[in-house]
Amino acid sequence: MARYHEIEASFWEDLQEYTVEEKILFIYAFSNASTRDSGLYKITIPTILLNTGLTREGFEGALKGLTGKLFYDYENKVMFVAGKLKRRLAGLPRNSNVIKAIHHDLDAFKASSLVTVFKEKYREILKGLGSPPLPLPLPLPKKGVVRGKQKKAKWEDPPLEFQALVKRLAEGKSVK
Repeated sequence: MARYHEIEASFWEDLQEYTVEEKILFIYAFSNASTRDSGLYKITIPTILLNTGLTREGFEGALKGLTGKLFYDYENKVMFVAGKLKRRLAGLPRNSNVIKAIHHDLDAFKASSLVTVFKEKYREILKGLGSPPLPLPLPLPKKGVVRGKQKKAKWEDPPLEFQALVKRLAEGKSVK
């Protein structure tokens, strides 16, 4: 959940042919407190109506008018703002936190049909992202330490019987 969402000047050019309701809905969908870098996020229709001042009919009409730009999964209450990720990544280096966030969103909303729409829209971008990177440096456990306490070795040297068995096997003798 970001506190700040930049809206480029070219954003308005993309919305010139839309109605006032469609513009309000799209700007809200693009920049509300629940939106994520991927453009996939959970939000209810009552929340949208409360914050935009749209009626249910106005919402439905605006959503229909924004076909291809804005999608809503009624069953899972998930919204997808097509173009959000593209605008987010424009001019930015591949940020590992953004990549992790995208993978998190895809996993969190996997029950929604909008994940398929997202993957189709960003097929090329997703190829370049790969898996989320592991944090570096990787935390490695200290040898012989468990939960901050020194771990006792079970045995320093192998037992004599084991050493004798290994010696016999190395000499090619049978073990009985």
